[in-house]
Amino acid sequence: MKKWLIFALGIVCFGLLAWAVTPEKPEPPESYDLGITMTVENLTPTGCTLKVTQSGGEITGEVSCGCDFWVEQQNDGQWVSLGNDFDWTAEGYTLTGHTEAFVLNWEHMYGTLPEGTYRVGKLIHSRLEAGKPIDQRYYTEPFTIE
Repeated sequence: MKKWLIFALGIVCFGLLAWAVTPEKPEPPESYDLGITMTVENLTPTGCTLKVTQSGGEITGEVSCGCDFWVEQQNDGQWVSLGNDFDWTAEGYTLTGHTEAFVLNWEHMYGTLPEGTYRVGKLIHSRLEAGKPIDQRYYTEPFTIE
């Protein structure tokens, strides 16, 4: 019995020691550039084509995104969400080194947008290096409905 108690205490001490010396997950630098640009094309009050391009930048891994997006409206100089509590499918698109065109139809989410200034947003994922944590960044592109 004494041997089991010593063994169990040894395991606990080893676990605490390993936990105490485990380095914290490093945060990615704030200023690195993923080389992401977005453009809005074929704009109507019910949708658009959003082109997302990754070119250059400071990446050593993969850059990707899903099919999800959101729209915000500018009111008195502030960006106000039109809502983003929607269910999305889990497609993944690799952006590294090329352009992906997303045909967005927001009529079922937001209806027909009236005249105004808006922006569409996407969440972009990047892995700076293989085996490192995934970083997530929000990108937006403004547009005007006239």
